[in-house]
Amino acid sequence: MKSQKKELQQLVRQFLFANPHFSRIYPLLHNSSPAYIVGGVVRDLVMGRLPRDVDIITAKPVPAVMTSVGAKNSWGGYKIRCGLYSIDIWQMSSHWAVLQKFVIPEAEALQRAALFNVDGAVVGLTPDADTEVYYELLLEATKTERISPACDEAALWKNPTPYRNVAKAFWLMAKYRWGLAPELREYVASILVSEKDAPKKVYEEARRRYRRTDFLGDLINDMT
Repeated sequence: MKSQKKELQQLVRQFLFANPHFSRIYPLLHNSSPAYIVGGVVRDLVMGRLPRDVDIITAKPVPAVMTSVGAKNSWGGYKIRCGLYSIDIWQMSSHWAVLQKFVIPEAEALQRAALFNVDGAVVGLTPDADTEVYYELLLEATKTERISPACDEAALWKNPTPYRNVAKAFWLMAKYRWGLAPELREYVASILVSEKDAPKKVYEEARRRYRRTDFLGDLINDMT
């Protein structure tokens, strides 16, 4: 397992540092370190796909010098365009699950800050996080080919973006041809009937986030 974690860390770092834009950003992270790669970028690389978004979480406040390379994002951090993909950087303490006290602000706990198990991965990026690689939830997803909640039940149902979450669940199902765990299927079905315009709002989120909605029709019909 230790060697597998090191290989995963090397895979993530090779992808990032192959981009000259990232090589210029990386030194700026040291003032906020330790810093971690989380979520979808790890999932995509494990699945042999090219990531389009990179999420970086830092233990300390993101330095204001980031304004020289990016713009403020909605989490109090920065969004930076890096050629074929974008990077969002924000401080661990500003994560919704941390603010709501569903998880503690520590690297290993961030696996459970993700909504879905496929995004339950944390890979140390800066030297002071070199030994920290946590991806048990992602590994479980690849073995079972089933999407399930990474967070606890209370965090799932209290998450403030339910329509975005449903759109993402359907997008992941279509992308990997995986199923939903019963508890997540119950959540999705409940959101879809929570109000008359719920399916429309899911379509809007999919259009905004993925710029396509063709994967939604049959999946929504199957749930309602």
